[in-house]
Amino acid sequence: MALAVQEISPRFVARIYQKPLMRAFFIEGKKRLLQICHRRAGKDTLAWQVMWMAALLKPGLYLYLAPIISQAASIIWNGRGKDGTSFLDYIPPQIIKKINNSTMSIYLINGSIIRVTGSNNFEAIVGSNPLGLVFSEFQNSDLRSWEILRPILAENEGFAIFTATPRGYNHLWDMYQTNKENPSWYVSLLTVDDTKLDNGLPVISSEVIDEERKAGMSESVLQQEFYCSFSAAIKGAYYADEMTLVKERGRILNFNIDAFTPVHVSFDLGISDATSVCLFQVSANGDVKVIYHWEETGRELAHYAFRLEKLKAELGFKKYGHMFFPHDIRVRELGSGLTRVEQLRKCGINPRIVGNHRVSERIQCVRAMMHKVWFHEKNCKFLIRALSEYKGKWDDKNKTSTGPLHDEFSHAADSFGYFAVGYLEAFDNKQLGIQKQYAKFIP
Repeated sequence: MALAVQEISPRFVARIYQKPLMRAFFIEGKKRLLQICHRRAGKDTLAWQVMWMAALLKPGLYLYLAPIISQAASIIWNGRGKDGTSFLDYIPPQIIKKINNSTMSIYLINGSIIRVTGSNNFEAIVGSNPLGLVFSEFQNSDLRSWEILRPILAENEGFAIFTATPRGYNHLWDMYQTNKENPSWYVSLLTVDDTKLDNGLPVISSEVIDEERKAGMSESVLQQEFYCSFSAAIKGAYYADEMTLVKERGRILNFNIDAFTPVHVSFDLGISDATSVCLFQVSANGDVKVIYHWEETGRELAHYAFRLEKLKAELGFKKYGHMFFPHDIRVRELGSGLTRVEQLRKCGINPRIVGNHRVSERIQCVRAMMHKVWFHEKNCKFLIRALSEYKGKWDDKNKTSTGPLHDEFSHAADSFGYFAVGYLEAFDNKQLGIQKQYAKFIP
């Protein structure tokens, strides 16, 4: 059925480079498939075919996850290819029972449901029991959706397909490196040199790439989009160069945590959004070792105090050093009448309040520190990604950033920044002054 899909869906004929994934799924029975491919190679079209065919073969819930809900609606649910064909058009109408546009759901005659949504909608899919997932543009997806759903798939022997084009050394890179030699996975990386039509012509010709280059696309972005380069910098990313060097110089690894070196902690406190907490040790030679990071939402300050106490035993260290907090913890809350400083002290935490520095000054202090920073790979996965992808709001007209973008990565980056500034305040005020001068050149 899978390799003769055109017999039941005449709108789709698999290209030669698309057939290995279909063979791995339908014939070899592989449940985890990662397809890294260049832009305009038909990744979503292929994954969509596999999903609806799988749904026809086995009744159940199937989720097609774009990075965010608005992309799910505009690209998958309402999107059309250059020939005018929509994704819904690929499913033979005789197997569709009904379509619900408000929930972006397709009900098949055998009882299966295909639902299109966003990976950022992970709270809404908690408790669902999908038999299959597709993560479209996984490099931009919220990793928490996969972390929530993967144990469910393991229990019900469901499948997951990940399609992607690189965006730096993030969770896509981790998945690729971990599984490229794993025989139970299908893993493929295809550049424009690897994708040919059945007549032997390239899907994307060198002339098309040259036109993009002449139109102003940077070489870095060309390498990323058409040659699947992981090392191309994320446009507007503040720490792209620094994080690239961290990775290239092997400063992300599972090192031993020193039991007797004090652990400093920095916080970015959220109210309706995430609170981010970073734990650091500074060795005798000045190296900064980030030993742990976590984020939570909707917790009282006492919860974080309790979690910090438990981490002593879990990570094997003896004592804490400074606890760095942003300046706004002095604000008095209406409900309790107490400032957060007073609440923290009641919980046994003596906060060191970081000065009210500009965001650009925090960014510069992080950059200055990064050459001596080490990250605990297992304990800091999200923080590593956040620092790699923390970026400014990009102004295409002027080709510059216009200040930091508030997104899922900004809390972790801010927490790291409070440590970088706070540590210099505590131990090297002269160096802080120098970095604040350099920060004037950051937009």
